[in-house]
Amino acid sequence: MIVLSILTCRSKALIVDYIKSVEIRSVFAEGAAEKILDFLRGSLFPVEQNFCFYVRKGIRHFEMYCNTGHEGTNNGIKNAATKVLPNHNTDKCTKIMADHDATKMAFYRLDAAAQWEGKALWSATATVDYLLAPAEDMTQSALEEAGNYASLRTRLVQWFVVRSVDREVKGVIPQYARVYIGTFVDGFLICSCEFFQCNGNCCRHIAHVRVYYSANPQLTVHNSAIRWWNHSCTG
Repeated sequence: MIVLSILTCRSKALIVDYIKSVEIRSVFAEGAAEKILDFLRGSLFPVEQNFCFYVRKGIRHFEMYCNTGHEGTNNGIKNAATKVLPNHNTDKCTKIMADHDATKMAFYRLDAAAQWEGKALWSATATVDYLLAPAEDMTQSALEEAGNYASLRTRLVQWFVVRSVDREVKGVIPQYARVYIGTFVDGFLICSCEFFQCNGNCCRHIAHVRVYYSANPQLTVHNSAIRWWNHSCTG
C-alpha cells in the first residue's frame, strides 16, 4: 500500500504539499508561499510540456549537447592559449588552425592506441574491455547505485523500484520518493526513467533489478546500445 500511495503522488502534488508545509511557510515571508503557488499554477504547470527538458526527454542524444561536431573546434579556436584573433591575417589564422588540428590528431592517435592495445584497470565490471569509456562509466555508476534502491515485483514482468537510501543534501531540500517502473518487454528490461532511451545505456533502476532478481547479475554489452561498443565487439 505504501508503494502504491507513493506511485499515485506526482511531482506537482509533491511540490505543492512541500510549499504548503508548516516548516516551509515558517521560512517564507507572509504571503510568499501563496505567490509561489500562484506562479506555479498559472505560469509553469500549464506550459511545462514545452520546456526543453520535456522535449529532450526520451530523445536518443547519447549525452551530446551540441548540434554540430565542430562546436569543440570553434571553441578551441576562439578560446585556446593560441587562438585566432581579429587582427591576424589569413596566413596566421590558417597556421593556428592547422596547429590545432595537428594537436587534436595526435591526441586521437594516442587515445586510439590506448583503447586498442591497453588494458582498462579503472573498472572491475565485465564490460570494461568491450564498451567505450563514457558507457563503461555509466555502467559502473549504475552498478554502484543499484544497492541504494528497493524494489517490489508486482507482476512476472514488472517491478516497482524506489530509492531506499537518502541522498546527502544540505539545507531544506525535499527528497522525493519517486517510483520507477521496470518492465520486461520483448526480452529486454526497460525503465520508466527513459535513461536508456536517451543515453543508450542501462540505468541504475534496471541494474538493481538485474542484480537482485537475475540468475546472472552481471551487465553485458547487450545492455548498451551498439553506439557504445568498442572494437572488441564490432571487430
